[in-house]
Amino acid sequence: MDTLLKDIRYSLRSLFKRPAFTAIAVLTLALGIGLNTAIFSVINAVLLRPLAYSDPSRLITFRSNQSAPDLADVEAQTRSFSKIGGEMVPHIRVEDKLHEVSGSTEQIFAVTGIPDEKKGERLFVLYTLPDDKMKDCLEKLATSDLPALWKPKADQFARVEVLPYLGTGKLDLRKIKEMAQSLAGAMAK
Repeated sequence: MDTLLKDIRYSLRSLFKRPAFTAIAVLTLALGIGLNTAIFSVINAVLLRPLAYSDPSRLITFRSNQSAPDLADVEAQTRSFSKIGGEMVPHIRVEDKLHEVSGSTEQIFAVTGIPDEKKGERLFVLYTLPDDKMKDCLEKLATSDLPALWKPKADQFARVEVLPYLGTGKLDLRKIKEMAQSLAGAMAK
């Protein structure tokens, strides 16, 4: 212990004898520690932490240099969004909110977009929930924090016995859209 104290005193005397060297050493250490912390913070936030989304595997990215026709092609091919009154509405957000207000952990809602003369497209929801529980779910949805444009109206819901699935276990979005168009047409008559 005595040797350690002597070494510390000697180091401090040496540093005070050369103030320029001391200032440069302290500044170099401070910059090194600060830059290291900043770089780690960025890497941690961008690469290491999971995304703050309920299902990040379903996110898509667009290049900043994509042209309007490219985006129109993507929009035409996707079934995960509806363009209503010029605004893109993500179906998954509406589905998540419906499952939240119903208290269900199973897939009992499927949201899709069907053609609409006034808005271009409108949301349509297929569900397997019993009708008596659906009324309560619609009341909760009306008071939820979803934007008003994203909230399907009561006449935009249709009960089905089962939701269609692909052999892979995922929802069959094409079949859901076909069923929704058929049911919406039958409800309009």
